[in-house]
Amino acid sequence: MNTITKEICYDAACMVVTRQEASVTSLMRLLDVNEDEAKILMNKLYEANVIGPVSEDGTAEVLITDFGKLAEITWNLTPPKYLCFGKIRQILDSTEFQDYNAEIPLLIGQKSDSRLEIIDLVNAKNILVAGAPGQGKSKFLDSMWDSMLGMAYQDKVQIFYFNSDHEVYSEYETNLWLNYCYTGLQSRYDLISECGVSNIREYNRYNTDETMPYWVIIFDEYTILQDSALKKTVLKLAQKGARVGIHIIMSTSHPSVNVISNKIKTLFPTRIAFKTRSAADSRTILDIYGAEELPGYGDMLLQYKDELIRLKGAFADTHQYI
Repeated sequence: MNTITKEICYDAACMVVTRQEASVTSLMRLLDVNEDEAKILMNKLYEANVIGPVSEDGTAEVLITDFGKLAEITWNLTPPKYLCFGKIRQILDSTEFQDYNAEIPLLIGQKSDSRLEIIDLVNAKNILVAGAPGQGKSKFLDSMWDSMLGMAYQDKVQIFYFNSDHEVYSEYETNLWLNYCYTGLQSRYDLISECGVSNIREYNRYNTDETMPYWVIIFDEYTILQDSALKKTVLKLAQKGARVGIHIIMSTSHPSVNVISNKIKTLFPTRIAFKTRSAADSRTILDIYGAEELPGYGDMLLQYKDELIRLKGAFADTHQYI
């Protein structure tokens, strides 16, 4: 079951009133739903005053004994805009994030044990973000932006944000900037070679007075690149950029094999899947099924360093263009 309906809510209410017992585990067992769906149902039962507050162990007191009252309930099935675990600014100011040792720390989300999942973009190289529309990708990119703002203000990172609405760069400016980045790619290789080092980290250790900033290129929708030449430019940047401090975060709402090719998956080893329309889309992104079963609204699967991690996303209040 991927959708919570009025019928399943009513079945859940009938079950808990009949048994005078309400718990996440009993809903999972008797209604054949997964844990996330059972938690949503418990929340709906609480909102309808069928049960009391849900405790940490997933149980709650049943408040109704009269079946007649169940027919009077109006079930509110409007989903929350985004399931989140905290305000992004508060999280980025936390000791856990501030003490994380990384060249470019990125807050990805929160694990089931409440620990933050933070990765170093330098180690991630390039990140692919994909899933069905409305499942949290844009909020996630806002969180990525906010994670890097402090470094951007210190000139350690320069961010190029290309979005489908062209709010930041017009289509013409997108072409110019991508060509600028590609020209910069070769210039960076020349500088690193002249310095006698092999990558940007060594270069910056050697040139402490004039360090080379990292470039992070973000696309909120890969399919905006209609020009095949521009697509080739982006793939060349993804292929050669990491060594000289150029990293790409690319998102798409169209995770089909026509969009996410095997070459793209090779160049984007770190991949994040939000809820997908189908199991086939999940397999296209992650090479395995599973993202189609996510409840949505910010839940994701992170594939990083041969691990698959289930996470809940942070909430970005606002993001700034700099």
